[in-house]
Amino acid sequence: MVSDDTHDRTVKILEDNDYFGLDRAHVDLVKQENVPALLDNDGNIALMETGEFKVITKPHGHGDIHTLLY
Repeated sequence: MVSDDTHDRTVKILEDNDYFGLDRAHVDLVKQENVPALLDNDGNIALMETGEFKVITKPHGHGDIHTLLY
C-alpha cells in the first residue's frame, strides 16, 4: 500500500534491491488517494502554516484495503 507521498520512493527501493528476490509479476503496489487531513476530533481541516489557504492532504488509510480486496 503506497500513496502519492511514498510511491516513487517505494518503487526505487524495490528496483535498487532487485525486488528482494521476489518475482516482479508477484508484487502489486496499491496506491491510496489523498484526502484532506483533519486537524482534530472536531473535524477541522488541516491547513499549511504558510499563510496560504492550502489544505494538507494524507492517504485516507484504514478501510480502503478491505474494499479493494472485496
